[in-house]
Amino acid sequence: MSDGDPIDLVELSFEPFPIGAVCNVRVLGAIGLVDQGECDWKVLCIRLDEPQASQPAPVASDATADSLLEQHTAKLNHHTLHTVDDVPPEIIQRVIEWYRDYKTIEGKPSNSYVPNTEEPARGFVFSKDQTARILAHAHQDWCGRQREPIQQ
Repeated sequence: MSDGDPIDLVELSFEPFPIGAVCNVRVLGAIGLVDQGECDWKVLCIRLDEPQASQPAPVASDATADSLLEQHTAKLNHHTLHTVDDVPPEIIQRVIEWYRDYKTIEGKPSNSYVPNTEEPARGFVFSKDQTARILAHAHQDWCGRQREPIQQ
């Protein structure tokens, strides 16, 4: 079910966040990336300390994909996002594409994803409830590893 590595969180507010900083988040859902043959869960979340979002500007009829993305990101915060179903599809697609292709710059092949066989209509995206089970399993795995002797 997992590669045994720590769970990766993908925070969707698009606000700057220092590496290694700690904050409270709301789990929205997950994507199961297959990286080098193992499942590497990407848990989609939103910071809980974000201020109320400003209202996005009206969408022009000639809006580009990037301008639509900017308008969506203006309203991605803990007041507007409660589950992965609240995340604009364009944002989910960008996350999927980035993780699929990010290692190709190193000459490695594109990554693939674990399909959601429990809820096939979701494609590669897992619901908040499914993600809670994924996290519980990862926690159990981590607890088991804490009892194992350290291999050198």
